[in-house]
Amino acid sequence: MPTEQDTNQSFRQRTPYSVHRLTFTLQFKNGLAAGDGNFGNEMLLARNGKGELVLRGTSIAGVLRHSYEKQYGEDTELFFGTSAEKKPKDDDGNEKILTESLLIVSDVVLNINKNTEYRRTHHLRNRHAGNVLDHGLYSIEIAPPETTAHVTLWFNETEQLKKTGKDFLEKLAGLIRCGLIFGGNSNRGIGLATANEFIYKKYSLSEKEHYAEYLNDFYTWRQDGTISDANSEKLTPQNDSDTNNLTVEFTLQIPRGQDLLIAEGNDMLPHKVTAADSNDYYLLPGSTLHGLFRSWVTRLAARENKSVSDSVENYENKQRNIKGSEIGWMFNEKLDVNEINTKYPVENLFGSLHQSGRIHFTDALCPVNQAEIQHRKHVALDAISGGAIEHLLFDNDVLISGQFQVTMLVKNIQEHEAKWLAQTLKALHLGLLRVGSSKAAGRLELAEQPKCQEQQYAKIFESVTI
Repeated sequence: MPTEQDTNQSFRQRTPYSVHRLTFTLQFKNGLAAGDGNFGNEMLLARNGKGELVLRGTSIAGVLRHSYEKQYGEDTELFFGTSAEKKPKDDDGNEKILTESLLIVSDVVLNINKNTEYRRTHHLRNRHAGNVLDHGLYSIEIAPPETTAHVTLWFNETEQLKKTGKDFLEKLAGLIRCGLIFGGNSNRGIGLATANEFIYKKYSLSEKEHYAEYLNDFYTWRQDGTISDANSEKLTPQNDSDTNNLTVEFTLQIPRGQDLLIAEGNDMLPHKVTAADSNDYYLLPGSTLHGLFRSWVTRLAARENKSVSDSVENYENKQRNIKGSEIGWMFNEKLDVNEINTKYPVENLFGSLHQSGRIHFTDALCPVNQAEIQHRKHVALDAISGGAIEHLLFDNDVLISGQFQVTMLVKNIQEHEAKWLAQTLKALHLGLLRVGSSKAAGRLELAEQPKCQEQQYAKIFESVTI
C-alpha cells in the first residue's frame, strides 16, 4: 500500500506551477467515423446531449498518446499519466499510485452542415472464394468530407516537469501536422486529420494577473468551447516527427473510352457524397484502393518467395466453412507480433487482427461539376441459347470522365515496401488492375507523375512513368 508520504509527494508533483494552452483546428478532408457503439449492424457516430456530432476527448487523447509513445517513448507516462493496464509495481512488489494525465482534452463538436452525415455500406469478403461471408454486411455512419473540429489542449506543468510544457506541445503539434488518423476506420479511407496553424499561450499561476486570466479563459472554454486569442502566439511544430514515413500523392483519371462505376446499394448509381462545404463529390473509397493494393502486393511478395500466411494453401487446409475471424487472424491465432514483423511482410504492412496496418489510402473525391456521367442499358445473355435471361435486363449510370486525388500514407516505411507499392501503382496505370467488380469497366490511369514527399524514395516512384 502507498504511504502517506508517497501520496503527499505525488500531490506536490501533480500540482501545476503553470498552464499551457494549445488551440488548433483539425481538418478531416475525407470525413470521419468517430463511432459510439453499434445499433444492429450499423456503427453510429458519437453525439452529445444536443444531438450534435462529436469527437470524444478520450479519442483525441488516446491518438495523441499512441503517436507520442511511438515517436518518443520513454517519458510518455510523465505527460499522459500511468496506463492502468500496465499496473506498475515498486521494488517490493507493491502497486504504485496510478498518476493521472497532465493533458486535459474535452469532447469537441464536429463542424458540418445540417444533415450532411451519410452511411456507407461495407462487406466482409472471402478473398479466396470471392463471396461475402455470413453476417459480413455492415454500415458505418460517417461525418462528411471537409469536416473540421476546433480543439483546445490544456497542459498542467508541474514542478517535476518545469519548463517542459512548451517543448511537449511543440512535439504534439509536429505529430498532428504530419497527420493523425482518428476513428478506428483507417482501412476505410477516412479519419485522416491535419492542422496547419497552432495558437499557444502560457499562464504563470504564480502571477496574480495570469492566474485570473487563466480562470476566466478556462471557465469560458468550459461554457461554450470558445476562447480569446489575446496575448497568444503562433507555435512552431517540431520537425523531428515521423521522419521514416512515406507520403505519396497521385491523381487517377478515367481514360477516354473507359467508364467507372463504384455504386452504393442497389441503385446502380455512382456513389456521391455531400461535403461539409455543401459541395457534391463522386467517391472512390479508400477501402477499395486498400484491397486492390493488398491483393497485388501479396502477388509480388509470393513471387519473391516471401511468407504469406493468408494464402490459398492455408485456406484449403481448413476443409470447412471459413469464418471472418479466421481470415482476419490469417488462419493462425497464435502468431506473435514480432513473428509477423519479421516473417509476414504483407500482413505487417496492411494489418490483421494481430495488429493494425501501417498503410492508409484516403478516399478519392471527384467534384460532380468536373465529371461526366452516361446512362447505359445492359442485359445478361444465356451462354447456351444466346438469348436474354429473363428478368436480367438492367440499366445504370457510369462515369466516363473525371479525376480522383489520392494520398497514400505509410508509417515506418521500408525500401522493399516502397518498391512493391510503386510496382502496384504502375500495374494500375497500365490497366492490369481494374477498380470495381466489373471486368469490362473500372480502367483508371495516372493523370500525372506521382508526388513523393520523401527524397529517399522519390526515385522509386519516378520509375512509374506516364
